[in-house]
Amino acid sequence: SGAEVTLPLRPFYRSQATLLGSFMGSRWELLEALRWIGSGKVRPVVGATFPLEKAADAQRAMEARHQFGKIVLLP
Repeated sequence: SGAEVTLPLRPFYRSQATLLGSFMGSRWELLEALRWIGSGKVRPVVGATFPLEKAADAQRAMEARHQFGKIVLLP
């Protein structure tokens, strides 16, 4: 956390790994988004639902990019 994060780079070079990052926003923006979600102004797009027993199928669908929206696992 904080303004600066340091990582040893040698393991990334050895394994030819990729490091991706993103910036979510400020605390105020998160709270504002939660207010919108709580009020029903914003709703997530659910592309598919799978029973928990079919989690492997859900993973395959996600990896194949066969959905638009979120994939939800149901208990």
